[in-house]
Amino acid sequence: MMSARAYFGTTAAIAALSASSVFADVTNQQVWTDWHDYMADFGYKVSATEATSGDTLTIGDLSVSMDIPEEDGSITISVGEVTFTNQNDGTVAIGMPADFPVHFVVDAKEDATATLNWTSKGLSMIASGDTDQITYTYSASMMGLSLADLEVDGEPFDSAVMELVANNYSARSTMSNGTLRTMEQKSEAENLSLHLGFVDPASGDNMTFKIDTTKLAFEGGARIPTGLDSEDPLEMFQAGFGFAGTFQHSGSEGELSGVADGSPFNLTFASAASDWNMAMDSDKFDYSGLVSDIAISAFGSELPFPVSMNAAQLGFGMLMPLAKADEHQDFGFNMHLGDLEVADILWDIFDPAKVLPRDPATLTLDLSGKTKVLLDLMSPEAEETDDFPGELHALTLNKMLLQVAGAKLSGDGDFTFDNSDLVSFDGMPRPTGAVDLNLMGGNGLLDKLVQMGLIPDDQAMGARMMMGLFAVPGAGEDELNSKIEFNEEGHVLANGQRIQ
Repeated sequence: MMSARAYFGTTAAIAALSASSVFADVTNQQVWTDWHDYMADFGYKVSATEATSGDTLTIGDLSVSMDIPEEDGSITISVGEVTFTNQNDGTVAIGMPADFPVHFVVDAKEDATATLNWTSKGLSMIASGDTDQITYTYSASMMGLSLADLEVDGEPFDSAVMELVANNYSARSTMSNGTLRTMEQKSEAENLSLHLGFVDPASGDNMTFKIDTTKLAFEGGARIPTGLDSEDPLEMFQAGFGFAGTFQHSGSEGELSGVADGSPFNLTFASAASDWNMAMDSDKFDYSGLVSDIAISAFGSELPFPVSMNAAQLGFGMLMPLAKADEHQDFGFNMHLGDLEVADILWDIFDPAKVLPRDPATLTLDLSGKTKVLLDLMSPEAEETDDFPGELHALTLNKMLLQVAGAKLSGDGDFTFDNSDLVSFDGMPRPTGAVDLNLMGGNGLLDKLVQMGLIPDDQAMGARMMMGLFAVPGAGEDELNSKIEFNEEGHVLANGQRIQ
């Protein structure tokens, strides 16, 4: 796994060399000095020459590098020449080469070296502001990364392809200096495309992956401690490191295709607008996303026929506390798959007579709760332990919904947990609370499954007896309600009747 130094440092290096938000003063020398210090804070070794002529400071033979001990490798970015020019209006213009290489060397199970080329067209970078706060505006008609060469165990891998291109890119960044460098950024691009591919020279198997995304936008920021030790993620976050951002786009489409074991395969996918949010600091990790109007189709040797499906929405969210604390902390998890439709050819496999309703299916689950974190989850101790490093103290089922084939199951509930009692429920803290469930169309679905021959009559009868044990009739036709309670004595009750 790539170290924190490599992950955050590589990102910082590319951002710095793109002038996203690393300079912190109004003269060319101060801009360059701050850039140098910023890169050194991330563990990079910076090598360059300096020459001044008039209002222009020229940094020649610029190279930044970093060792990656965990991967027995290194990263080197050789930029060549960068200029910093004082302008009459108090701003600094930064000039960079139209292209420069990024070298990777990995000495692991298989030795590998790779070179990526960074390219741009019409790149403009301007720094303005004062010594406490600098604003950067920059734009480019095109920016991209492409694989120039790849060697594995000394042999060239000429068939490998990697191209990442952003068109009509613009951004505005603001950075403030202090014990923590704070950065805020807004950026957008007309479109972003990614192309990956390779051919196995021995077998002829190959793979191509392409994705195109339109009207991308990002807004977010980060806090970076000066003089941090990014080899230690826990120390880095405790020193104040954190980031948050929102990413959006208006649509994407892609394709994965190739040949595996001599058999062709193909997967195509598309979506409309998407919205993703992520935040992380020493206390918590918070992530959520929602994609709309998803369409997927696939075929291959493992599939007897082409498969296609559509969904109106796909969403996911997670809130996880990270820091050890005596007080209880919030956590959460949610997922949503809305209006899922599959092709009739799939339905016809097990329901050729069209017995089941083919209405779109929906699955929703929304959980929240309280936990006590016993170990800092970023610490080595947490990685080494086999035990769950926390205690569950409360859990709320905000919403559960499963709607498929004419039946609908929904529910909600709320529980607290006594961590001093790990006996009543075989090692699990004893719960107290209740969940309310509602099932519509359950018996009708069983009837149809029996009619189709998927469930024998005796098994359907057993299922009905179980529903009779745990549920009572509701107000509507083919409606069942159930209230499952856990009391302080460790008893479990269904609709008031003790079942444990």
